[in-house]
Amino acid sequence: VVTAVVDRVPRKPREHRGLLRALALYARSHPSARFLEHGRELNRHVYGRVRALLLERGDEIGHPAPEQAIEVGLMFVDAATREAILFDDLGALPRRLSDAALTRELAAAWLAYLGVRARKKPRRT
Repeated sequence: VVTAVVDRVPRKPREHRGLLRALALYARSHPSARFLEHGRELNRHVYGRVRALLLERGDEIGHPAPEQAIEVGLMFVDAATREAILFDDLGALPRRLSDAALTRELAAAWLAYLGVRARKKPRRT
């Protein structure tokens, strides 16, 4: 579930980078109560759906506060993706990660934060 969620995060920002960057900058420099509430509603909906999906697998989560870890993990995935795709003009990383590498690394980080143990891959015989 984490990998599927993280895999979806960079798609739209990459496709609509210019528009989403302009919208993000506008929203931060011209706060509108109505716009902000719409954003909060959208985030509550998305975070709620992801939280529910992951809590169905709560027995796999080793973090002492699973709901909090799910929300914080989603926040850092969202923020890191936004920074890497929309605002990485200064090249925070020495080299740009592909979307596949970004997805793989963020999913691994979130799973580690959740305390999910890596599944052993079956040996080929």
